[in-house]
Amino acid sequence: MKKLLIAVAMTGALTAPAAAADILRQNPPLLADPVAARIFDWSGFYLGGNLGYGWSQLGGIKPQGIVGGPHIGYNYQFLGGFMVGAEADLSLSGIDRTLGALRAKVDNFGSVRARIGYAVDRMLFYATGGWAWGRGTIAVGGVADRHTHNGWVLGLGAEAAITQNITARVEYLRLNLGAETYATIVGPIRSDLDTSILRLGLSYKF
Repeated sequence: MKKLLIAVAMTGALTAPAAAADILRQNPPLLADPVAARIFDWSGFYLGGNLGYGWSQLGGIKPQGIVGGPHIGYNYQFLGGFMVGAEADLSLSGIDRTLGALRAKVDNFGSVRARIGYAVDRMLFYATGGWAWGRGTIAVGGVADRHTHNGWVLGLGAEAAITQNITARVEYLRLNLGAETYATIVGPIRSDLDTSILRLGLSYKF
């Protein structure tokens, strides 16, 4: 009996490695998803929208309010993380203030900008700048005049990839749009339109 038990044990020890190899061949171990593990690529076209808050200087007073609108752009990422791109945006504006008989309002604004940044996988840090315009209104005693200002815009931002197609950003822009002369019932008012914007945005990358 003892010899029989020893023989059975030796047979099991010799056949166990082969059986284990068969099991591994039939059921290979799960590996990490290569798509999920790959580095995010910022290159490509994107379309999105933004919402934020703005404060301005117009007509000698400081209107402020909510702003928001769409943006569209294109990025190209080089090896090593360096990124260049271009973006255009258009925003409706609730920047408005009344002080006595004087009212100053920014009706809308937009820009066409270059973007230069550095990507660390799913995070992008960038600077932006270019041409901008804004439509201002100055009213005295209810009588209004409107003008379009032109100038420059500079800004900084950070953007994060939430999925392979959805990105979220926070961005600060400074718009210096030059001076225009407004006709009012108390005489001409020459005013710069100087605006700062802090906003959040979402984009879909194609």
